[in-house]
Amino acid sequence: MGSSLPKLRNDLRISRHVTAAGTSFVVKEPASGNFFRLGEAEYFIAQHFDGKTPLETVRQRVEEKFDASLSSETLRAFINELDKRHFFEDERGNKSKKPRRRISGNLLFLRFRAFDPTRLFDRLELRIRFFFTPHFVILSAVFILFSVGVTIAHWDEFVTDVSRLYRITAVPMFMMVVFVVVIAHECAHGLTCRYFKGEVHEIGFLLIYFQPAMYCNVSDAWLFPEKSKRMWVGAAGPYFELFLWALAVMAWRITESDTSINDAALIVVATSSMKTFLNLNPLLKWDGYYLLSDWLEVPNLRRRSFKYVGDLLRRLAGLPSRIADAIPRRERWIYMIYGVVATFGSFSILFYVLVTAGGRLVEGRQPTVVMLSMSLLFLKFRRRFRRLFGKRSDSADDLDDDFDDESSDAGFRADHVENSFRAETDKGEPSRSDPTPVKSSRRNKSRKLRPRAIWSIIGVVSVAVFLFGHSELRVSGPFNILPEENDDVRAPVEAVVDTIYVDEGDEVRKGDLIAQLSEVDLRAELRKTEADLAAKQARLNMLIVGTRPEEIELARKAVETSATKAQQALDLYNQAKRSREERLALAETTIKKGEERLLYGQKSLQMQEELIKEGLGSIHQVDEAAEQVAVRRRELEEARALRQVILAEDLAEIRKDVAITEKEAKEAEAKLQILMAGARKEEIEALQAELTSSETQRAFLQQQLEGTRVLSPATGIVATPSRLLKELNRQLVKKGDLIAKVYALNKVSAQILISEKEIAGIAVGQKVELRARAYPSETFEGIVTSIATSAQGTSGSEEAPATTSATSATGSKTIVVTTEIENQSLLLKPGMTGQAKIFCGRRSVRDLATRRAAQTLKVDFWSWW
Repeated sequence: MGSSLPKLRNDLRISRHVTAAGTSFVVKEPASGNFFRLGEAEYFIAQHFDGKTPLETVRQRVEEKFDASLSSETLRAFINELDKRHFFEDERGNKSKKPRRRISGNLLFLRFRAFDPTRLFDRLELRIRFFFTPHFVILSAVFILFSVGVTIAHWDEFVTDVSRLYRITAVPMFMMVVFVVVIAHECAHGLTCRYFKGEVHEIGFLLIYFQPAMYCNVSDAWLFPEKSKRMWVGAAGPYFELFLWALAVMAWRITESDTSINDAALIVVATSSMKTFLNLNPLLKWDGYYLLSDWLEVPNLRRRSFKYVGDLLRRLAGLPSRIADAIPRRERWIYMIYGVVATFGSFSILFYVLVTAGGRLVEGRQPTVVMLSMSLLFLKFRRRFRRLFGKRSDSADDLDDDFDDESSDAGFRADHVENSFRAETDKGEPSRSDPTPVKSSRRNKSRKLRPRAIWSIIGVVSVAVFLFGHSELRVSGPFNILPEENDDVRAPVEAVVDTIYVDEGDEVRKGDLIAQLSEVDLRAELRKTEADLAAKQARLNMLIVGTRPEEIELARKAVETSATKAQQALDLYNQAKRSREERLALAETTIKKGEERLLYGQKSLQMQEELIKEGLGSIHQVDEAAEQVAVRRRELEEARALRQVILAEDLAEIRKDVAITEKEAKEAEAKLQILMAGARKEEIEALQAELTSSETQRAFLQQQLEGTRVLSPATGIVATPSRLLKELNRQLVKKGDLIAKVYALNKVSAQILISEKEIAGIAVGQKVELRARAYPSETFEGIVTSIATSAQGTSGSEEAPATTSATSATGSKTIVVTTEIENQSLLLKPGMTGQAKIFCGRRSVRDLATRRAAQTLKVDFWSWW
């Protein structure tokens, strides 16, 4: 300002707000679009800046109005504050105009102004007034609740259908549908603002951390005196998106799954629900945050909360407070609760990104991306600490307040309603503010030139390094330690472990005793086999020597004895046979005699009976005749029974004795013949074969017995854990079961997994440096000894070449590079992991950059040209 009196611009838009905290005035500076909040005393002072009223008169009127003193220095400082915010006309009467740039922001938050949607919104607002009626709100709310119930009832089917979208062909439709929903979301903010007679002059695109988004600037909502209107502007976007989500649920349910309409509806259902949930989260600086800020009637809630929490931490640390003005108790509680929760959430997000994404980038061996990401995170941490403990950052930083600044889901509203004159004191007196010192134009010019010179020097040095610099080509990858020799100590026989003689870490030489197996059963079996072998050997000797004369003489006597016994048995049989025949003949004679006597008696009885009938005989004679018939019949039956007995006598026992004696005689004769003939050649050969089998069995048992002593197959170190070795005691092990491992660790091998993109330039004989995770301060050196002839998947199993790019993109391929490392210190253990660097020779920086660029671009992209 010059020496002329300040004159307030007449194009400033001013809105009076009455809240529980008092009356305030929100002023919009139309050229820059910034908003400022003035207290009642500040607005009273600003009204008197008409270009005619002297400053002394203004000061006196303020003192009379508020019954408080106001110094000239304080008034001059207030004028300087308003002048910096372009509240005044210049000396020529022109209004200060700040050109509106189409692109604004910084590297992390870029805003691209697209067009002024005022005319478009005015036309649409006349045609869609039904959406701003209570009937639509009630019906849409019921419809949304009904759609929620439908989704819950068919949740399993929804999850199944969503899996259909996991294909590359769905990406264009996904982007198009999400873009349309985002446009509808932002237009809902803007149309609601226009419906309440607010101005909307800006709609465009955002790049938030290099992610595309959209915005609609509805900052005019700050001018609405009614809190309900401001909240409706903030809620219009997410509410209308929920309505679109409900429509999409119905479209998903009533259309066939193989139609494009069903796919589009499914995309809306899957994305809008999650977006709305995040959008209404007040901890993120999206619509939910603005709704909370409007409901609490606390503008700049996030910024003030961070500043208040930082001030509390400063006071706890014994540092002076940055907040000189008194804050009402209600606002103190709001700032403390929201500030603590938001600060914790903000740093949690930053820490999560640092740990997860940073870990993956480090494992992916992308140093450039790691450094760039760390730089971005450093900027975010710096801004967070500046919000908490430092001075207020510049406007560029204000736009970039957190990871959750603006998004495609939020109607953009400038969260920057400044107090151009700080809050009033308890007595109603404006607080003092030091005048802002005016710096010389030369100093300002030098400050503007200094960054340019620095960046110019950096650019020249970078170009020179790029064109003429050289650096070592290093290819890194994870490694896994393997022993040079890996020998398994296994049980030679099936037996019970008797004793283990080694422990984990013991050094053993080839042939040292590792364990002793039980040999009790084997020794008993060996003794049994040896006894059987001795018996067979004695028999063989007997066969080879032949029969003695004494044995032949004895056999002859046995033949004679058996012949005598056979003859005696035969004679006895013949005698018994003759006696049987004689008794049988006598029995036959007796039977015939009995039959004749019986016949005679029957005739005599018949004659007596006839005489009785004629009356000539006597009863006594008849009885005697009948008695004689009965006696003679019984005698005949006895004779016949005797004949049957004689016939039943078959002389079996006597015939058996004859057969036995004849057989014994033949056996004795045969034995005599054998003894006289001597041993057969085949018998000797058979016995010799049995003898050989027994000797083989004895040798096998002796070998098994030797196998009970388990020996080390190589020189090395026992690698089996002590716990497992102790558990083997008195345990049954089968043949081939593992007892211990012996590693040769004086020299180890490391298998390095190199991405197939990095394999070019690696050759046998190149230097390798390794750092194990167990010893991060130790560097181990080796040379490349071999390179695998085929690539493998990340799981380690070899895979057949893929026939499509989609298949090859599913997982990265690696090639195993092997190196040998001297390990006399025995620090490296099998199974250890770490990172290795292969030095592939010096290359120009230009070649290294070209190599990195070629590795970054996909081969599929190269194939398009």
